[in-house]
Amino acid sequence: MKINIAGIAMIMLITSNVNGQTTGNGPSYKINDSIQRQIIKDSLHVSDEVIDQVQEIREAFRQSTKSVYANTSLTESGKQQRLSTLKQEVNQQIEQLLGTSLFDRYLRLIDARRARQGISTAIEPLTGVVH
Repeated sequence: MKINIAGIAMIMLITSNVNGQTTGNGPSYKINDSIQRQIIKDSLHVSDEVIDQVQEIREAFRQSTKSVYANTSLTESGKQQRLSTLKQEVNQQIEQLLGTSLFDRYLRLIDARRARQGISTAIEPLTGVVH
């Protein structure tokens, strides 16, 4: 278990350094999809089929968030409300897929990544969507 955690941490560190980009708002990070898949698979001990389903849910969420931000007819509060609803929906879908125990571990992965990057809140941290 120590090797898995250390290996995952090393992969995430390397990936953050390689894929880190600087924007006007500070650093933002995007993790390669294949690395995300491996991190989730190793951490949650789930099959490739489950990972595929999680990634499909997350990709649909990513596309939905992009369309919300692109919608000029929504106010900022309207966008935030819509994003909050989308986040709740995606979390429900992933929890149904993984079950409560694995979903809690999935959320801890997200929280750990946020902490490493100094992010207190984010729309969807593992997707790499930066706003």
